[in-house]
Amino acid sequence: AMPMEFSERELYYVIAGLSYAGDPRFLFGAESINKVENIVDANFNGFQDIYRDLLTDLPYINPLPLKDESLCRYTRSRIS
Repeated sequence: AMPMEFSERELYYVIAGLSYAGDPRFLFGAESINKVENIVDANFNGFQDIYRDLLTDLPYINPLPLKDESLCRYTRSRIS
């Protein structure tokens, strides 16, 4: 589950990590422990192209105002 407050990059790590959850290569050290982060970091703009509009349309995800507009943080509301 996502924390109540998270960055856009952290969300993309979770999304990309779904593909590798339970992958035995990680258990045996046959895969880099940074694989998911490396994928997201190298393709961050592509993740934004895919998911940014969805983030703005989700009813329980709210952008947080930040001084640095290059950073995006979100908060999720509790679902009643």
